[in-house]
Order: sequence, then C-alpha cells, then structure tokens
Amino acid sequence: MPKFYCEYCGIYLTHSSPAGRKQHSMGRKHISMKVEYYQRLVREHFFQPPPYTLSGAHPVPGAPPGIVPGNISGPVPDDKSVPMGYPGVPPVGVPRAPPGPPHPVVMSQPPPPFAPPMHTPAPAYGRR
Repeated sequence: MPKFYCEYCGIYLTHSSPAGRKQHSMGRKHISMKVEYYQRLVREHFFQPPPYTLSGAHPVPGAPPGIVPGNISGPVPDDKSVPMGYPGVPPVGVPRAPPGPPHPVVMSQPPPPFAPPMHTPAPAYGRR
C-alpha cells in the first residue's frame, strides 16, 4: 500500500488510511504549514503591482459621484429603459397579487396496513 505524501508538510504519513489522512489534515501543524504555503505562493508568484492607478483621476464636475474621466459606461437609464425584470418576477414598482388560498396537502404514501383510522385517538399504552 503506497504511503501518502503531504505536499504542505513535506512528509510521508505513517498511517495512510483515510482516517489517518483526515486526522493529519485537521492537525495544528498541517494547518499552519498550509497557511504558510499559500502565503508564500501569493508573495512569490501572484503579487504584481497594478499596471495603473486611479489616484491621479479627478471627478468630473457636475457628474454624479463615482464618475471619473476615462470611465466608459452606457447612458444612465430612465424609467422607460429599465428592464422589465426576469421571467416570473414582476417589474419594479408593480404591486404583487395577493396570495391565494393554501394548496391542499397531498399524501405521498398510504398509511401502514394496521394503522388506526386518521381521526381517532391512539389507544393508551399498557391498557387492554
């Protein structure tokens, strides 16, 4: 039976059963090694400074907040161009219909063969 190698800790587990692997992966040493591994990976490979920053951009005078030069966006929708909603969902601003009567309860299976009738009290235990 092959031994299980933990890539985070760099060790072969002596108990390579699923229970042994689970116990190892829940351990404090393994968790701290895993955190350290991903922190090192992010530091070395994934961290790149952004190619540009918006710190030099100034807001456009007279524009709504959040609009900066170079921000290409479509026209601001008015009430007529607002989408009508998703299928089955009423459009915004349209009141919903009042709820209807509750649906009848449907039994999925018949009762067991020796069950008492539905609306009679159950017999008391210990009495005959």
